[in-house]
Amino acid sequence: KAKGVVVPFADVCYNSEVLMEAIAPGVEGNMYTPLPLYHMYATVGILAFLYKGRTVYLGNPRKILEELAYFKPAVMVVVSAMVEFLIKNNAVGDWGKVFTVAGAKCDKSLELKCTEYGIKLQNIYGASEIAGVIAINKLEHGIEKLTALKGVKVTVEAEKEIAIEAPFHLREYYKNPEATADVMRSGKIYLGDIGEAFEDGTFSPMGRKKDVIAMSNGNKLYCDEMDEELTAIDGVEEACVIYAGGKVIAVVVCAEGADEAVVKKNLKQYNKKQPYFRKLDGIWMRTEPLPRAGLGKLKRNVVMDEYNAENT
Repeated sequence: KAKGVVVPFADVCYNSEVLMEAIAPGVEGNMYTPLPLYHMYATVGILAFLYKGRTVYLGNPRKILEELAYFKPAVMVVVSAMVEFLIKNNAVGDWGKVFTVAGAKCDKSLELKCTEYGIKLQNIYGASEIAGVIAINKLEHGIEKLTALKGVKVTVEAEKEIAIEAPFHLREYYKNPEATADVMRSGKIYLGDIGEAFEDGTFSPMGRKKDVIAMSNGNKLYCDEMDEELTAIDGVEEACVIYAGGKVIAVVVCAEGADEAVVKKNLKQYNKKQPYFRKLDGIWMRTEPLPRAGLGKLKRNVVMDEYNAENT
């Protein structure tokens, strides 16, 4: 479940000041973001450009096409799904120079699309626990090779786990000492991410150790929590959630004797109560039990492979 992160505002400002040097370096012009201010990524991005002395336009995601045409920003602080939408709608003119994206793994294909439009892409790796941004790719590098911000040290340890040392970081998870002790160990921050280190000092985040999926819209899907909710629905024997092709899919095995049509109706009722980023985009009904390891742990990657094989 989501945890309250206690971070001094001075650390957020410190992070933004360091980010100022790394985000869209050498690019003149103003910045636009339609992201809400409760996103730490949006907050430090805004502060970084204010430190640069630039004008910052705070937009409405429902009016992004109209606002871009009016403001014509050089830099856009967005998420991957927004970049896809803007490119699809041919919404960026020659005034657009740099997209920055965060909140989900950035695909190389997106960088190639941006290149076709003459736009540079900067991939940001960050977390509220580090008061904002941890690393960002240099414009001359591809999005797969990130450089830690000045003063930040990133190492890839055993089992490819990423460890972070930074002068700005959380003080605790609010009233949760056990969770705090789990991420703050020996002067380092462990966020449960895995990655690959390169000889030139850059690195590439590869994903989460735990089943928390960073979605293309910038939100996070807590799979274990949603699995429990789906399994508790009447007529469901077991269920899990996967994120495939940018869609949230419920994988469901009906209980013995349950009416599949009734189960689907119950799932739709559940779906109506969910926030937009947790809404199910599809339901895959299975007759076989979900694949599990010897101790009963769900093999979500196997479920994903089977779903893709049957639905491609």
